Amino acid sequence: MTKIQKNIFPPKETGSFDTGLSTNELTTAAKLVRNAYQRQYRRNNPDKIKRYNTNYWERQAKRELNDPGFKVKQFARQGYTQREIAENLNISLGSVNKYLNKK
Repeated sequence: MTKIQKNIFPPKETGSFDTGLSTNELTTAAKLVRNAYQRQYRRNNPDKIKRYNTNYWERQAKRELNDPGFKVKQFARQGYTQREIAENLNISLGSVNKYLNKK
């Protein structure tokens, strides 16, 4: 009869793999590899990058235009009072104050 081995894998050691690099050096090495890959990808796929950036900024613009905080700040720049902004946007005066004091 063969004996069934319960632990097939060796016990886990605490720490990282023995690569000869410290954690900081490994992180730097990983960053260098990632950056090189991204540069190569951008060189090989300029159309995809342009499409991605266009879509990203279109989404950001939609988000900004639909955000009540953006509209409140826009009205404030035009010289409206907080009360007038609240009436125009159908929100409370407290909400207008909150949006204007937000950083």
